[in-house]
Amino acid sequence: GDVMNITVNVEGEEKVIANVKRLTETVVRKVKAAMRTAALYVQRDAKRRAPWDVGTLRSSIKANISPDGLTAEIGADQVNAKYAPYLEYGTRPHWPPPGVLTEWCRRHGMQGKEFLIARKIARYGTKPKPFLIPAWESVKPGFIKAVQDAIKDV
Repeated sequence: GDVMNITVNVEGEEKVIANVKRLTETVVRKVKAAMRTAALYVQRDAKRRAPWDVGTLRSSIKANISPDGLTAEIGADQVNAKYAPYLEYGTRPHWPPPGVLTEWCRRHGMQGKEFLIARKIARYGTKPKPFLIPAWESVKPGFIKAVQDAIKDV
């Protein structure tokens, strides 16, 4: 689909946590801290890795942590950067909608080349430029270890 978020949910990691609700307050506090740290690291790393043109994508990447502190969603805001999934995963060959390349071509000194670029996309699609998944993958081992450390004495 068009929505692109990574949802990190501690309760979903069955190997790591059996039942967060039964854990001591100290453990829960440590798990919440690990979640917050991981979410902010993913946000920062995804911004660093994101393809840069005018900065819209980078500024749209946000981490939202649930009120209970046990779930985080990190992704590009779908209002300002609805194209984020197409950058992350690439696209199959398609004709871009008329006019979408005009401003990009102007910024890149390629006025009048819109048709040539659109034709190339129609033939080959676009290559993936992953930024969100690699950001999560780089943070995941440390996050899992932090959660394991938080619950090891339970």
